[in-house]
Amino acid sequence: MDYQYIQNFSDLTPFSEIKEGDQGTLYYRFFPDPQLEPREYMLTLTVDYVDADKEEFQTVYFNQTVELIESQSSQDSRAWFGRCLLLVLVAGLGFGGQLLTKRFAGKKSKAPTPVAPKATGGANEWLQDTMIAGGARGSGKKSKKA
Repeated sequence: MDYQYIQNFSDLTPFSEIKEGDQGTLYYRFFPDPQLEPREYMLTLTVDYVDADKEEFQTVYFNQTVELIESQSSQDSRAWFGRCLLLVLVAGLGFGGQLLTKRFAGKKSKAPTPVAPKATGGANEWLQDTMIAGGARGSGKKSKKA
């Protein structure tokens, strides 16, 4: 693996003073960049300090490979969205297949609908001059008067 500088976890409030002969504990929480892929990384943690004579020192206290993994919640949401996408794709394929079968299936001829003969009198005489018979009075047209 190539040793590259990916992210800096420098403390934002440095210069904690520890008196000579005392011990100190530094509490520091850090979070990796959310864009980092889950895999193994080399993590090196160091402390830089200055003694009373203004000499600078650096101590490496952690230098190991660590593995970043995805949280369980992000895996669950990713699986849920994957299932939804799969469902949409299956529904789309089903709809497309239905359209194709309708388009390329043999066209069925419809039976002709019987046309009612026009009455010229007789049994339907009572419909003359109505809208159904298409007479002049019942045709729905208004005549213009001069």
